[in-house]
Amino acid sequence: MNNLIIDGPEQGPLFLFAHGAGAGMEHDFMQDMATRLAAKGIRVVRFNFPYMVKRAEDGKKRPPDRAPKLLEAMTQVIEDVANGQPIVIGGKSMGGEWHHCFLSMNWSSRLPV
Repeated sequence: MNNLIIDGPEQGPLFLFAHGAGAGMEHDFMQDMATRLAAKGIRVVRFNFPYMVKRAEDGKKRPPDRAPKLLEAMTQVIEDVANGQPIVIGGKSMGGEWHHCFLSMNWSSRLPV
């Protein structure tokens, strides 16, 4: 997946950091937090949800995708980066809420063990 920004040491604990509804993975807040965590030895993976990828391509604001599409995007990123290692997931505002839904809806059961 080329929709990723990774900060921090390659062997550091892995943190998947999702953006909020209105600003993508490159927002100043996201960059600042990723830099601070990386300085503490944490490997931070940022990604854009599909609607934000489209916004970056055409410049048009759009609302977030529906739950299944957001959860599928999260699953794909985890599959792409975790390589079987433990991962902490979280985010800013909407990104944090969807990570909570990901776990509470047992969506994580779709991941290979």
